[in-house]
Amino acid sequence: MDAFGVFKIVLGLVISAFILIAVLNFAGSYMDINASKKQVSDLKAFERSVGDAYVNGIPSNYSFDNEAFSAMKIYNPPLLVTEFTNIDFGFVPFFFKSGRAVSISRMTEDTGWWRFDYIVSLPKTRIVFIPVKDSSDVEETVKLISSALPDTENVEPNILFGFGCEDVSYFILEKWTRDKFIKDIIPYMKTMVDFEDNCIGSTGADETIIYISDEMTEFEKGILVVTSGPYWGHIYTNTSGVLRNYTYKDGMDIMAFSLGGPDFYIYKNDIYLKQLRAAAKLKMDETGLLGARATKHDCTALYSVFSGILQQIYDSSGSEYNDDINAIMLAENLRRSIDFYKILEESGCA
Repeated sequence: MDAFGVFKIVLGLVISAFILIAVLNFAGSYMDINASKKQVSDLKAFERSVGDAYVNGIPSNYSFDNEAFSAMKIYNPPLLVTEFTNIDFGFVPFFFKSGRAVSISRMTEDTGWWRFDYIVSLPKTRIVFIPVKDSSDVEETVKLISSALPDTENVEPNILFGFGCEDVSYFILEKWTRDKFIKDIIPYMKTMVDFEDNCIGSTGADETIIYISDEMTEFEKGILVVTSGPYWGHIYTNTSGVLRNYTYKDGMDIMAFSLGGPDFYIYKNDIYLKQLRAAAKLKMDETGLLGARATKHDCTALYSVFSGILQQIYDSSGSEYNDDINAIMLAENLRRSIDFYKILEESGCA
């Protein structure tokens, strides 16, 4: 065989090798694309499930494919960040902790004149309250936080509630869903917790530990809630040895912080107060129109008072939320608005 024949054989082998490599690379890319499409499809299905629950209020659950679950990096609200795409939950107030299987529940804060809906989606979670002091404010705060989380009696995975102390057998032996916990357990908290003991939290991976006291106390895990009344106070977190505190004015503040720290707390207040401020403005405009057309003198006077309360809510909801004075004013005016709107309804003015 002459040199030209040898050259053709070598050239053919080289070209064949290039073609084989190209085919293998294409096949690998095609498989990667298909895998990514499957993961994106799984996350989009989860997004639709969250949207459905937000609209219809029907609780459900969702189990992620292994590939989609392993690709999740972090939930930085409102973005669920993964290795291949970000899912933006946009206008849905969404509090999420990742897990292979999660429950999806809609919660509602209803003032009568306005309602705020939000979604809580969690894997199996145990909320461990560690009440350090025995006081009515501590008891009311346990109830306040529990009420901001969903009841999962009829959906899996469960969110379970209980008390923990130096002997955490109360919690390990008994696990209660929210409604039973609030109705049947919290009223007997004094008989279940030894307030003389040095309370500590257990170390389960699925536990969220919340210390509650009416004064500052030492804590190592979770968060510390120091009450200044039944509806407001401070949340303390220990980050790298630095103690930081945040003002809370409702159970949602503590709920958000316990699930995702300062990022969730800031997210909750940004979206909640923006909606509240808009709702207060719309209701003021509506109240002004009703007052101008009212035929009953009593209604005109009631509308005027109610509009004044709404104005204070409007002003407070546009101010710094991590501020004691503003938080107290907003919390008090919200409760005044709820009570006064009932008066409007009973008077036939609403």
